[in-house]
Amino acid sequence: MYTQKLNHGYDTLLDAINASRKKGYTEEFIVNDRGFESSQGRTYLPEGVKHLTVYRIEGSSADPDNESILYLLEMVDGVKGWISDAYGVYADENLAEKINRVKGNLQS
Repeated sequence: MYTQKLNHGYDTLLDAINASRKKGYTEEFIVNDRGFESSQGRTYLPEGVKHLTVYRIEGSSADPDNESILYLLEMVDGVKGWISDAYGVYADENLAEKINRVKGNLQS
């Protein structure tokens, strides 16, 4: 399942991360060449994501440099976590490619 939430009520990325942790998204993933790496060193391929929620955080100013995205990932084995990125020109291309693969898998 893929969900995008634009009107979520979070003012900062940290607010969104803290709220997500309370909902069980405790793993902080990093992106690597193959997919999403957990703090235990396990890499999940984009095809291993069963649920993706996307929060776009615009912050309190109109400055595009303050915008970020929080991705909440639930894996097929039940592990739930998050990874964040800048929005727009500052976005990580490798992460964007992995997220697009996840979206494609979940929407097909």
